Amino acid sequence: MEIKPIFAESLYSFKYDNSFDHEYSKKMDNWEDFEHIYEKASENDIDESLIDQFFDEIFFDREYINNVIEECSITNKLFEVFTCLHNNTIKIKELEESKARFHIEKRKKLSQLRLYALRVSNQKFIITGGAIKFTQKMQDHPDTLFELSRIENCRNHLIANDFNEEDLADNILVI
Repeated sequence: MEIKPIFAESLYSFKYDNSFDHEYSKKMDNWEDFEHIYEKASENDIDESLIDQFFDEIFFDREYINNVIEECSITNKLFEVFTCLHNNTIKIKELEESKARFHIEKRKKLSQLRLYALRVSNQKFIITGGAIKFTQKMQDHPDTLFELSRIENCRNHLIANDFNEEDLADNILVI
């Protein structure tokens, strides 16, 4: 497992295997892959007549999200995008689990695309994964449940290995 930089030394991503440069690029690739999106639509009983619209929304949202993430990384405003994963959290904890969800003004609703990350500081986050969200609660869908487990495992692994913010200075961290 590696941690690799994405944007402006403020956003990083886990790399779990050799199939992609890192998890962020994997999600961005999946969210523009018609076969992947079609598979997710079929698994989640999206009506055949709505699949083209679903694909268009996912593709548009992917571009929007990538632009927002890049801009916020450059301007050190990632803390405006990533919020606490658990809605009722009162106190920020070490390597807090975070989510990025995006309001799409064009459709006046939240995108179904989510990114998940660990907050190293208000200016530094490490992407652990992402998903197309089909249910209200993460625990109610296999894809988001997997991402919930993954973010918890990544956090526990970093804590067990005494990870700290300075470890990101080398730009590639093998853990």
